[in-house]
Amino acid sequence: MNKAFLLIICLLLTSFTGCIETEDIDSETVDNVEEIIDETNNTVDENNNTVDETNNTVDENNNTVDETNNTAQMKPIIL
Repeated sequence: MNKAFLLIICLLLTSFTGCIETEDIDSETVDNVEEIIDETNNTVDENNNTVDETNNTVDENNNTVDETNNTAQMKPIIL
């Protein structure tokens, strides 16, 4: 019976091992999470700027093509 009681006590105590922590660990984790969120937001902003620049380049190229097509259509027809 002593082994059974010892086993039950060990099983009950193992469920509480993760619950007992100090406050220092929690505050460090929150700081790390906030830093990671800031880094992620900065990366997203940089990617959005790159996409905007790419879209502007595409728009400029499309305008050049449109101007070329308009110039080609303006030639008079000589009969």
